[in-house]
Amino acid sequence: MSTALELLIRKQARARGLSLSEVARRAGISRQSLYDLCRCRANPTIYTIADLAKALELRPLLLIRVYFACVERGERDD
Repeated sequence: MSTALELLIRKQARARGLSLSEVARRAGISRQSLYDLCRCRANPTIYTIADLAKALELRPLLLIRVYFACVERGERDD
């Protein structure tokens, strides 16, 4: 099951012609960390969110809002 955050990240990466590996590299995190974040299993720092938002050309608050909405709805893929 994909979380709303994962769908957003994949959609934005695809729109920019980036693989998830490239997004992770640009954000300065490992692929596994990105996958954990996509599934709302990670607790990212504000710096991680900012770097990821920059890599995807999004506003950081959008990622934060979607992340917390996923956690609140219980979409965590534990």
